[in-house]
Parts: sequence; structure tokens; C-alpha cells
Amino acid sequence: MSLIHVYEQVFDMLRKGGVVMPIIFAVGWIAWILVLMGKKEHSKNIASLAAVAPLLGLLGTVMGMVHTFETIERFGFGNPVLLADGISEALLTTQAGLLVAFPLLLANTYIKRRIKK
Repeated sequence: MSLIHVYEQVFDMLRKGGVVMPIIFAVGWIAWILVLMGKKEHSKNIASLAAVAPLLGLLGTVMGMVHTFETIERFGFGNPVLLADGISEALLTTQAGLLVAFPLLLANTYIKRRIKK
């Protein structure tokens, strides 16, 4: 798998995830920068960002489902391909929020234990 292919997949996921996906992506980057800096004063920021990520994922889920219901309202149930965009948006943002939050929570726990020592 080439680097260009990876970039294409990332940008495709950002596009399919709707408006919330770039925000989740940015939260993840900012949080990992703070984790890698490893300073005591950043640990509360890391925990906050880890808590925000799944909430953003939930927001994206709701927005994706609203998108799906708007599509059903306009076109009915006849074409499942039209419904797939909203469902995909909902699932991708949920996945992204959780994928950002879980490792950050583990890193935050590790940093807190290290600071206590």
C-alpha cells in the first residue's frame, strides 16, 4: 500500500464523515501532540479531549441519521444506495470518535501514573 493510497483513504473518510469528521480528526491530532509533549499541565487537557471525542462521534451519528431520514423523506425507501451516505456518515463518525478516545484515555492514565512516580 503506497503512501498516496493511504492519503486518499484518509481524505475519503474525512469527506464521507460529514462536517464533524474533520473536527474529530483535529481533536485527535491536538490531543496526541499534548500527549507526546508529556507535561503535567497537559494531562487535564488530554483527559478533556479524550472525553470530547466520543461526544463528537455521537454528534456525527445523529447528524448522519438526520441526513438518512431527510433522504427517506425526499425519495422514500426505494433506493438503498441513497440511504447509504447518511448511514455511512453516522457509523464513520462514531468509529472515529471512539478510535480517538480509547488510546487517549490509555495514554492519559499512563501519564498520570508516571507523574505520580
